[in-house]
Amino acid sequence: MIKAHSFRRLLYRILFLLLIVVLVAYGSLCAYLYSAQRDLLYVTNKSTYHAPDRTILPHIQEVTLYTPDGFELMAWYQPPKDGYKTILYLHGNATSISQLQSFFAHIVGGEYGLLAFSYRGYGASNGKPSEAGLFLDAETAVEFLHQHGIEPANMIVMGRSLGSGVAVHLATLHPFHQTILLSPYTSITHVAQLRYPYIPISWLLKDHFDSLARAPHIISPVCIFHGKKDTIIPEEQSARLMDAIRTPKERIVYPDADHINLDTPSILLALRTQCPQL
Repeated sequence: MIKAHSFRRLLYRILFLLLIVVLVAYGSLCAYLYSAQRDLLYVTNKSTYHAPDRTILPHIQEVTLYTPDGFELMAWYQPPKDGYKTILYLHGNATSISQLQSFFAHIVGGEYGLLAFSYRGYGASNGKPSEAGLFLDAETAVEFLHQHGIEPANMIVMGRSLGSGVAVHLATLHPFHQTILLSPYTSITHVAQLRYPYIPISWLLKDHFDSLARAPHIISPVCIFHGKKDTIIPEEQSARLMDAIRTPKERIVYPDADHINLDTPSILLALRTQCPQL
């Protein structure tokens, strides 16, 4: 009996120590994710910027946007021809505007205006990214267009992936001609929870980009594009977003597209033909 009792005590001590090890490891993982979250969330690709290729974008001008909090953003600007709208493009993660030249050439041609910029910390722009910072960068871009005589009613805001949350934020504040969302999410919280299902993401996350909460307050028509095979942002998230939007809206899902190949020529053509306001 004494030996059995001693064995149970030893087993309990071992189990208790194992529990302590698991809790310490779990706590350390949570602490790491909390402290490093912005480095994990914002993949800035700072070394990828290069000047526009004039054979692809002959009318693009390199300009600098100056944010109210003192940062300089590298931007490309093409004035619109008379009677055409201007596209304000908000890029996705791990992307430089330099990598999007063919995409821009397809969507703007020689008629539409374009303002595309790198968020703070991305490409050739200085600073460090955050949700509030990206929102301020986007507001700076709207103000730049205003200073060039372009009002929100003549702007089309287009946000891709990470940029979709920035676009949704802007679209609750300005009466744009149209808002176009490419591979949009409901929130970064929901996306991160899919990747870390056993971590209390909502408690740890600093930058939520809660598009689902903002969607009912959008004040422009909305067009959504999503790939059915998207494994980074499941297309069900854009369906939930679609349900929450109260303005005129359209959602187009491509059965063979994933998160990366949503800018194939056929989809670029659809941007010009299937978005009613474009």
